[in-house]
Amino acid sequence: ATEQRFVMAGTFVHRKYPGRAPEGRALVRAFVGGALGPDVPSLSDAEIIEGALKDLSELLGIRQAPDFAVLGRYDERQPQFELGHLARVDRMEALEAALPGLALAGNMKRGVGIPDCMGTGQAAAARLLAD
Repeated sequence: ATEQRFVMAGTFVHRKYPGRAPEGRALVRAFVGGALGPDVPSLSDAEIIEGALKDLSELLGIRQAPDFAVLGRYDERQPQFELGHLARVDRMEALEAALPGLALAGNMKRGVGIPDCMGTGQAAAARLLAD
């Protein structure tokens, strides 16, 4: 936020999921908008792609145009953690520790992505089995 970037987050998809890009190529996913970019949905597809490519080029030192760019719009679909969220998670985890048999899982903890949610589910199951 302090850098005033258009891209708020990104992932190297080819690292998370091998085989998603040809050998020697990269597949990068950029996230824009959200709580820090509420006006982004009103931009055209071309403006959003241009803004993302500009940031990715500057941040990653990319010097050539991508083979392709695809835009997917997910208006108001991704939960946004607010200031103080980790303190709430700490309270949830303190309750879990104090109440045997209670195990919380899901995107309200430490990440909203599918792998994050799966991790919380696995941790909750392990905790319950250990109890």
